[in-house]
Amino acid sequence: MAKKRTIRSIPQERTRAREQDPHERAKNFAEVTCAFSAEDALRESERCLFCPDPACVEGCPVGIDIPGFIRKIGEQDFRAAYDVIAKLKTNIPLPLHLHSHCTAGLAPMTYMMAIEAGADILDTALSPLAQGASQPATEAFVAALMGTPHDTGLDLGLLGEIAQYFYGVRRKYAEFESAVSNQIKPDALVSQIPGGMLSNLVAQLRHAKAEDKLEAVLAEMPKVRADLGYPPLVTPTSQIVGSQAALNVMTGKRYSAVYTETTNYVMGLYGEPPAPISDEVKKKALGNKKPITCRPADLLEPGLEAARREIGSLARSEEDVLSYALFPEVAKEYFIAREAGEARR
Repeated sequence: MAKKRTIRSIPQERTRAREQDPHERAKNFAEVTCAFSAEDALRESERCLFCPDPACVEGCPVGIDIPGFIRKIGEQDFRAAYDVIAKLKTNIPLPLHLHSHCTAGLAPMTYMMAIEAGADILDTALSPLAQGASQPATEAFVAALMGTPHDTGLDLGLLGEIAQYFYGVRRKYAEFESAVSNQIKPDALVSQIPGGMLSNLVAQLRHAKAEDKLEAVLAEMPKVRADLGYPPLVTPTSQIVGSQAALNVMTGKRYSAVYTETTNYVMGLYGEPPAPISDEVKKKALGNKKPITCRPADLLEPGLEAARREIGSLARSEEDVLSYALFPEVAKEYFIAREAGEARR
């Protein structure tokens, strides 16, 4: 008879997610996914189920049965664990909204699984503007879901007419086409470059008439990311990495010019990076200045009351004041246009 497991016999150290050696990470974008193997998941599920103080249960604002989910993992019933997650939708009053780019071609499959799990809203694009760095095609999902409980009710014929119009619009702007506009690029699974980041990078290079340097910039990006302490490739740090890599390639001399946002990042204004920043980059970006060691927001002066005074009567609500505080020029221009429009009526 197997000996009963108790809290004393369960390892109390958390199972760490797998990661590459830092020297290897400096050479590639092939990030090891931050997920457990089956063995890791089983080991961590035991530790979780024997937790003496499961704060996750009472602290969950939407009543998720976290131990139930973990228990299914412990039983090696991974599909049932998915089913538990799908059932959570009945406990969450808010609609579930999913957004994905189609860069690697996997978004349609992700969307179908999300539909099965209870997703309410999917971001799609009409076929002339879909795929690649954009979203999956609207028409494909309307057709796939037709006659199912998830039928959208949209008319494929009408969508086809709209699509034909936008095919014409796309031809009109053909000069702005790029290598990533609609192409499926499975190599993004290796590079880990997000679709939005890739399309912005191409736009930057085209503006500088240097689109032919795309491959060189993509090769430079992992080096810049390593120099900057491996910031996550999400906005805004992904744009910082991409922009600095492009600048390094176009100038022909690494960090001979440094973007303002790169300097702010090295200064610590985006928080502490996951790994140390290269001393050479620190020197080139900051000179004799020292990075901050406090929370970046602690350096900000309270601005709400100042914004309220500045915008004055143009603001009609707290939302207007907040809009002005966040986007002063755009908000003020809108408020003035709003006043002018009402005056004309």
